Amino acid sequence: MSPSHASSTHGLRRWPILVAVAVVLLGAGVWDHHQGAPAVPGAPADLTSAVPPTGAESSSWYCAGGSGTTGGSANAQIQIADAGAQPVSGTVTVVNQLGATASGTFSVPAGQVGVVDPAAIEPGTWVAASLVADGGAVAVSQSVSGATGWAQAPCASATATSWYFASGSTAAGTDAYLSLFNPTTTTAVADLTFLTDAGPTQPAPFQGLVIGPGQLVVEDLGTYVQAQQDVATTVEVRSGRLVAAQLEVATGTAQGLSLQPGSPSPSDHWAFPATTDVSGATTTFAITNPTSSPEPVTVRVELPSGPVAPFTQTLAPDSAWQLTTSGASRIPVGVAYALQVTSSGGPGVVVARSVSWPTALASPRSGSVAGVPAADEAANGVRTWLLPPPGTASSPAVAGAAPLDVGLVNTGTTDVTVRVSSLNGAVATALAGDEAVLLHPGQAFDVGYSALQATAADTLEVSSSGPLAVMEDLVPSGMAGVVSQAGMPVLP
Repeated sequence: MSPSHASSTHGLRRWPILVAVAVVLLGAGVWDHHQGAPAVPGAPADLTSAVPPTGAESSSWYCAGGSGTTGGSANAQIQIADAGAQPVSGTVTVVNQLGATASGTFSVPAGQVGVVDPAAIEPGTWVAASLVADGGAVAVSQSVSGATGWAQAPCASATATSWYFASGSTAAGTDAYLSLFNPTTTTAVADLTFLTDAGPTQPAPFQGLVIGPGQLVVEDLGTYVQAQQDVATTVEVRSGRLVAAQLEVATGTAQGLSLQPGSPSPSDHWAFPATTDVSGATTTFAITNPTSSPEPVTVRVELPSGPVAPFTQTLAPDSAWQLTTSGASRIPVGVAYALQVTSSGGPGVVVARSVSWPTALASPRSGSVAGVPAADEAANGVRTWLLPPPGTASSPAVAGAAPLDVGLVNTGTTDVTVRVSSLNGAVATALAGDEAVLLHPGQAFDVGYSALQATAADTLEVSSSGPLAVMEDLVPSGMAGVVSQAGMPVLP
């Protein structure tokens, strides 16, 4: 079949009733207590949520940022998607903020999804988990849920010596928590820097934080960085290696829950495949320069009808640009657009998107997501991406959890051919109407709800002949973009 050209089908999403689809559920049983968790070599440093290839002998994943107590603000569930042709099994070790640890095992059939409840292994106010699988082609994500909403994000497949978060807030009605998880056998020491409207700050209590082997430390950022509407965070690990994740709990009128894995380095190219500005809502892109070099930044917006005039600004060292696209005259309300951020002059920038709708709609009404590091994925030759589902039919992340749409944008300079499939068992099924899509440079395409509703509990696989950015919106939520997760790149 020859590829079809992407059509201009972007528009204001509608909110249909979701239909659950049956899928095999694999639980994790408590096995034994275990002190610490050795680090297993993972993905390249700039792609710390990358999926090892099928031929890998083992793979490791690290999930942090959730709570492990029933009724907590961010109860965690871990999704394990086996995208290979063979079943996978492995161990999961959970640690809480007090240092207590316990281990269990998991097993997932080929092409299926299993879920792990960390609190069933080791409860705690805060928990983190290390998973080691006996093969590659395994993608691991984590959902968190509470009274204000829910979120889902990839877990990390490697540790790093630095972590960057472009957005955050400690303003009234929002709590921000930073989880520092050390899954290695060596003590780590970390320093935190925060960038606010008043410039960078390094509160003394957040310097020289010691995280022992296999331990978890969670910091309430509002304790020493108080009442700041916009906060960007840098974690520098002066010795050892860590995994870092940020949780935001919004309890004000714009209720929501956001889980962001950190970025291990700045990048000079970020992408958001699909964003829709809605009347009454606010969409803001936080573009942060955490480096010592000035960064000229260009933000390009591609509508279904073509590109609009770009936004430009030069970011001084240790500065941030809060670009609010909602209300911009060049971007029409209710029309989905792709957005790409490029920078030059230094190591790059870090970018995240926040969406907020402070009206009486269903929760969650606000959420944040880090952009897709397009330059890093292209440099690693990534051509396949996985999107684990939000739980299973019998154990969803939250009631009614399902994909709303999958946004794709060609981040390269030549045409690409794209295919989107669902994985169920050993069979990959191309989604109806999307068997082969041709995208020109900068062109975007949405796989809509009608094509996804029968695959709500399946892992989605996106393949492309060239560079691509992949991001998924999920429901339930007050509007598109509130609950989003990036596609997980598969290493070639």
